[in-house]
Amino acid sequence: MYCYHCGMHNIDTAAECEMCGAPLFADDTTQDMTLYTDLTQFPYRALVRVLRLTNPVLSVVLIPIVTVMYLVHKMTGTPFLSAMLNSKTPKWHRTNLQRLPTLHQKSWTTASAFLHQQGFAPLIDLEDVSMVQGYIQHLTVHPERKTYATLHVNKASGRVGYVTFSAFMPDHRFLSVDNTYALPMTTPEFLTLLHLPHASMEETYQEFQQQLAQIPGVPQLFPLERLLPRGYAQRKFLIEQGITQGVLHRKDQKQRPHISACYYHPMNAAVRKCGVCGTPLCEACYTEYQGTIYCQHCLPQDALSASLPSISEDMGYAGFGIRTVAALLDLLLIAVSSVGVYLALRFLMRMFLPDAEGSMIPFLITQFLAVVGVVAYLIIPIKTYGHTLGQMVCGLHVVDRRGAPPEAVAAIVRFAYHVFAGLFIIPLLGYLFVLFRRSKQGLHDQLAGTFVLTKFPRRKAVVAWGLLGVLVAGIGWQVYRYRDILSWLPFWYSPARYAPQAPDIELEARWVKYFDQDQEYIQMYVNRDDQCIVSTTTSLSAIDMRTGEVRWSIDHLLNAFIQPLSARMDLPLLVLQHASSGREWTLLKIEPTSGAIIWQQTLTSQSPRVAFDADLIVVYDETSVQGYDQAGNEIWERRFQDQWLVESVHLHSGVLVGRYAETSVALTYLARETGEVLWEMTDHQYTPGYVLKKDRQLFYTSESTMILMDVPHQQPVWEVAADRGYVMAHTAGEAAETPETQAAIYTTQAALRMEDGSLLFAYPPGSRFGALTQEFLILLHETKQHNEILLVDKSTGVVEQRLGEKPWFAVMYLTENASTIYLAANQKPEAARERITIPSALILIDKQTLAWQVLPIGTNLGTLQVKVFAEDHVVFIPSFQGIGAYAIPQS
Repeated sequence: MYCYHCGMHNIDTAAECEMCGAPLFADDTTQDMTLYTDLTQFPYRALVRVLRLTNPVLSVVLIPIVTVMYLVHKMTGTPFLSAMLNSKTPKWHRTNLQRLPTLHQKSWTTASAFLHQQGFAPLIDLEDVSMVQGYIQHLTVHPERKTYATLHVNKASGRVGYVTFSAFMPDHRFLSVDNTYALPMTTPEFLTLLHLPHASMEETYQEFQQQLAQIPGVPQLFPLERLLPRGYAQRKFLIEQGITQGVLHRKDQKQRPHISACYYHPMNAAVRKCGVCGTPLCEACYTEYQGTIYCQHCLPQDALSASLPSISEDMGYAGFGIRTVAALLDLLLIAVSSVGVYLALRFLMRMFLPDAEGSMIPFLITQFLAVVGVVAYLIIPIKTYGHTLGQMVCGLHVVDRRGAPPEAVAAIVRFAYHVFAGLFIIPLLGYLFVLFRRSKQGLHDQLAGTFVLTKFPRRKAVVAWGLLGVLVAGIGWQVYRYRDILSWLPFWYSPARYAPQAPDIELEARWVKYFDQDQEYIQMYVNRDDQCIVSTTTSLSAIDMRTGEVRWSIDHLLNAFIQPLSARMDLPLLVLQHASSGREWTLLKIEPTSGAIIWQQTLTSQSPRVAFDADLIVVYDETSVQGYDQAGNEIWERRFQDQWLVESVHLHSGVLVGRYAETSVALTYLARETGEVLWEMTDHQYTPGYVLKKDRQLFYTSESTMILMDVPHQQPVWEVAADRGYVMAHTAGEAAETPETQAAIYTTQAALRMEDGSLLFAYPPGSRFGALTQEFLILLHETKQHNEILLVDKSTGVVEQRLGEKPWFAVMYLTENASTIYLAANQKPEAARERITIPSALILIDKQTLAWQVLPIGTNLGTLQVKVFAEDHVVFIPSFQGIGAYAIPQS
């Protein structure tokens, strides 16, 4: 018998419960009752998840069946009642989870290991036989924090279904956080029940801790004999709440609602019942044959023609092929109309609201009109004419059993199925019914009681399948031609698994080191002085660019992400490491010459980013900023609890934090030493931009202007129109000897005086910024055929030299000495439709004569992160397949 104080099972002869000591009564029959719940109150994903946990093999059969039933009940607004509880009260059996023969070891080991790491100790395993869905609950306790965690293991599949973290607080308050779906039940204030159905165990526990911190008081720890009775009382209370709120239904009170709607047309009232099976039927779907009412399934075979619309000799049921062509025509019409509306709205806004350029209003209006238009397009023409425009072009007619255009209810049912099929995968199978039924009805046709007719169906089937074959072949051919590009799409291949084309280098190799793309592929690399810091899947190494010698290697440092600023010699070498198991990040400072780890700091953020200079290291995520000194010690932390999320951090005399919301920007300036807020700006839409030097930074405003600001004093220095382009480079840094009156800022379109932002000179028409050398500005100038590289005096804007018309599209400044300027450039892809081939070249410019020489390097080098050692006539070329040094030809 079961104890009605704690729910534990005891032997029939026992006088008191062996768990809690309460007296046992065998005559209490009020506790047992079967309780039903309405499955339509659950999301569809919840049903699928439960079915998969029940039995992975059986779920393949159950999911389509339950989907159809769920769809019908959801559309009709009638409950989809299913037994949920065999008993109102919990019925516990002590068990040993380790002896469960179906226990899924992987999910169990992962879940239990996490709880063990957090300090939870096993308490008891209980099998709950009061629930239809059988679960074994593995109850654990954290003695120090006085909290509980329960793993719910499905008995059929042996998998851990979900986890619940709970705590008993003072004043009878109770907190519970789990990662499963739950019934939409309202609970009193003293019961805090939080459900996170898409959260992982780690995220669920993190949310539990946050919720626990908000409740005053210290959690209470109970021995098992007091813990189970409290859980028993809460279970009874919640079930009573569910019954009161209509979420749970008692079988003994016959609360199963009476269905008065037609089974096949749920929005129609039932006026007849099938004389064989008793199915309720409406006027549109019952058939009277020889004095008996029949539904579609019970109708005798010799009377089948009575249930179908009467058609002439040249008419027939439209097949899958011609109906697919009509659907594609409708889809094309809807897409073209939506694009047309969007472009028209953009044009009108440019004419009448020029200040609203870039607004989302046209897109939002187009979305709204598209939704309304699709609803009207798929309902009104079907009801009025019996076809859409696409169906009219293909000669299709949608009719009911009497051969007339369907009623509004039937048109709405068809549309509702289209919407449901678009949201989920399984209902799409309903369209395949057209291939196998004699009446060519899909599931949406059967639900609405409609048929699709056409003249000469066989001829149209041949033509339609021919068109579909040509269309599929054309799409397949284009996919094959662009397979190199499509392979980067997430639904095609994962970029991590896709092996890019190996570079083809034409220069003579001094040394080359390749990496196995299966075992040790390169994740990233940074060039620092004369060594290349390479991070692979197995190690972090420093390689001499001239000789290929491995100066140092850290074999155990996996998943290491080198901070790009570490390329500067005046800054430390910092690395972020992501733990292969879990979401833990570690920040490491490494000695660049020896590879020794100076210090490492475990970070609390799950998605950290780093900004640093020679004195301060700042680690930040969306809601917090932490400051560390160069010894790795945390010196301050600043957390933000408002609507703005941290997006960028810039280091000046203080720390400038750029934070963004959907429609606004906040700037917060912190003290370097303490993290104290020195000033904050939320009333101006200033977007942080290019940093000219310490305490001087450019900002872009919502009024389409560009402002140079003295950041510590929050004072604008000058303001110009933002239509002069985005800043790419400037000629004076913090330690530059160039006077500010002679310093310049170079944007994508023009050169500006740093002193006041006035125009120094505009680039030639059709030109854009390329690179900046010590004496010249490099521009890419578009011509009729290709692009040419312009060598421009960076002070006057005078074009000094034009470097041949070739398909250049990117140029990078490498280095220069007393006689030569070294540039690297990429050309546009060649024969991109067959195979992507991107040629790269080294450009040498004589400083005195401005004569230039183009030395082809090779193809498919990726980024232009090459480095030239002019005195050794060597160029170092890295790629994601290998790195190496190559000789520069002498001429």
